[in-house]
Amino acid sequence: MFLAELNGLEFWSTDIGNAHLESYPDQENHIPIISRAPHGQRALYDLELSGQGWHDEMHNCLVALGLLPCRAKPDIWIRKNGEPKVWKYVVLYIGDLPIAMQHPGVPIGRMTPKLFEFKLKGIGKISHHLRMQLSQEEDGTLRLRQKKYPKKMTEGYVCFFGPKSRTNSCVPLERGDHPETNLRSFLDKEKTKLYQSLIGALQWIITIGWFNIFPILNTMSFIQDTPKYRHLEKITRIHSCLGFVV
Repeated sequence: MFLAELNGLEFWSTDIGNAHLESYPDQENHIPIISRAPHGQRALYDLELSGQGWHDEMHNCLVALGLLPCRAKPDIWIRKNGEPKVWKYVVLYIGDLPIAMQHPGVPIGRMTPKLFEFKLKGIGKISHHLRMQLSQEEDGTLRLRQKKYPKKMTEGYVCFFGPKSRTNSCVPLERGDHPETNLRSFLDKEKTKLYQSLIGALQWIITIGWFNIFPILNTMSFIQDTPKYRHLEKITRIHSCLGFVV
C-alpha cells in the first residue's frame, strides 16, 4: 500500500467469491448415498488439499497475466512496469486480491468469467482489507483503522452476555493468575464452542494490531480444547477490558 502511494500507483482490490470451489483438487472423495456414490470434480471446503488446489489455480491465472511470485514472499506477485520503471503488485490472500499498478482495471477485466470463470465482487479502489478500513487524509496521509470489526465483536458479545457484563478493571488478567491450573468443572459442548468462538475473535483482533493481549491469549488458546467455567469468565474479562462491551 505504501509502495503504491510513493510510486503514484492506483490501489484497487477485488474479492473472488467461493475461492476454493473454483479449483480442481488432486484427491477424490466418495460420499455414499444409499446405493450410489456421486462423483465430484471440483474442490470442496475443508478438504486436505482444497487450499493447495486453489493456490495452484491462482498460480496459473497470475502467470497468464504476466506476473511472477516474489522470492521473499511467494504470495506477493510482481511485474515490472514499462514507463515509469516501477513494479506492479498483486497480493494473494486466499480470495482477496489487493492490486497496485497504473491501470488495475486491465488485469481485473481479464479475470472475468469468460477467461477464468471467477466470480469477482467488490471491484474498485480499496477501502477495506482484512476487516480494516483504509482512507486518505486531505494532506495525502494514509490512515488504517479498525472500527467495524471491534463493533461486530461488541454486538456478538452483548448478544451472549448482555450489555451489563462489563468489568471495572482494565487489566485482562490479575497478577499471578494461572488459567492452566484451574480445577473447576469443564464447560459443556455448547459453552466450549462459545469459548472457542471468543478465542478466534480475539486472535483476529491481534492480527489487525491489538498486540498487547497476545501473551494472555496465547495461554487461553492453549486450553481451548478442554476449557472450564473459570476460563470462560477470563475470556469475557479480556473482551471487557479492551473496551468492546457497550
